[in-house]
Amino acid sequence: MSSTESFSLSTKEAQQGARDSRRRWASLIVLCAALFLEAMNLSGINVQLPVMSQSLHLSTATAQFVVSAYLVTYAGFLLLGGRIADRFDRRLVFIGGVALFGFASLAGGLALEPTLLIVARALQGIGAAFTAPAALSIITTTFDQGPERNKALGIYSGMGASGFALGAVASGVLTSVLGWRWGFFEYVIIAALVILLAPILVAKSPNSGVTTRKLDFPGTIAITAGLLLLVYTVGEANEVAVSQTLGDMALALILLVIFLVIEAYVRMPILPLGIFRSRALAFANLVALTFLAAFTSLLFIATLYLQNILGYSPFQTGLVFVPMGIVAIIGSNLAPQLMNRLGAKLTLVLGMLLLAAGIALTALTLTEGTFWNILFPSLLIGIGLSLAFPPMTSAAVVDIQAADQGLASGLITTSQQLGGALGLALVTAVDAACTPKIAATHSTAAVINQALISGFQPALLLAAIMAFLGMLLALVGIKGHFSRKQRQRI
Repeated sequence: MSSTESFSLSTKEAQQGARDSRRRWASLIVLCAALFLEAMNLSGINVQLPVMSQSLHLSTATAQFVVSAYLVTYAGFLLLGGRIADRFDRRLVFIGGVALFGFASLAGGLALEPTLLIVARALQGIGAAFTAPAALSIITTTFDQGPERNKALGIYSGMGASGFALGAVASGVLTSVLGWRWGFFEYVIIAALVILLAPILVAKSPNSGVTTRKLDFPGTIAITAGLLLLVYTVGEANEVAVSQTLGDMALALILLVIFLVIEAYVRMPILPLGIFRSRALAFANLVALTFLAAFTSLLFIATLYLQNILGYSPFQTGLVFVPMGIVAIIGSNLAPQLMNRLGAKLTLVLGMLLLAAGIALTALTLTEGTFWNILFPSLLIGIGLSLAFPPMTSAAVVDIQAADQGLASGLITTSQQLGGALGLALVTAVDAACTPKIAATHSTAAVINQALISGFQPALLLAAIMAFLGMLLALVGIKGHFSRKQRQRI
């Protein structure tokens, strides 16, 4: 081969490499848009909730279940979504999930009574359950391990932070001006744009070659029913007799045991139990459980505090969350650099520590009754969230083969959503246990507000303990899996 032919060949390869690179980063935009949508939903529903509760006459327990219905179905179907993403075209699974999310958002905006609203929220969760693992597995199989993947995951988590901040503001504006229903309709528009762009910018993903086996629908039904009943039981513990609580709890545990039995014997389990031989994956999922348990609890309690005690409008409430979102965006850009320098383990420990500290400080400043007293804690929370997410995701997939990337991605998100649902149920139970006894015997606004704070504070301190537990799990449990060689691979 002549030098001219060699040069021409290398030039063509370089041009093809540049085109492939542009295609990869363009696809990331669409994938980030889906996370942006889900993050908007996470913050937006909390801003809408007080007005929504007044409109539909929701009790505190029902309002909590409006939030939890999404989280539980998200968690329950994520494992199935991950397996489907591994077995079929990930792009098609991604588009289908976004379409279901958009349809459910339309149904939620049109709901006229609580049951229909809860069903719509549950369908949103199922749509997100197919979208999230498909998107994450596309990223982890499209971008090479190392700095490029770290950068992609950093951008991905940054878009989540942006969606969180914008979702709070957008839902606040729409709820204040047009009503809470428009907080759902906005998601329909974004979902439609993602559906239109995905076939153009996201490449088809080859499946793992195993498409003939039956999918594990019995396992999916068992775990979803078990989780729904578990969350419902914890949330209603203060409202029903102890005997009923114990009976419901026992039934929930039986369903979860049935799920484990199914997974041990079915030919195509949604959760092959052997995957937990990866120590990094096992402990990353435990950390993920505490991660969203703490943060979802914070959002719920903080929104009630801002609107019911400080008297903020939905729009003002949304603005309060903006600084948190801004520093989260900044932190998401720092996270890949810290992971490359310190390793994923120490970056994760730092993120969880900041999250715990921020929530604890928020609890301690509630009695001050001003925005400025909760501003600094919210900044700590924002930076902690953005530092914790990328290394948590990386730790979950570092030892996993390409064929199981969708499963691992779905599992880490399952743990997050399950943690959010259980954490929210626990903190609302603590809040309810501490508040009504005092508030029911007084009528003045000042005394009632103080009584409400007496419930909010222990609830938030419990959330801070959850985050601190996550830090300890990261510190102790992920050791030995982040050598210099592995840090380069993540």
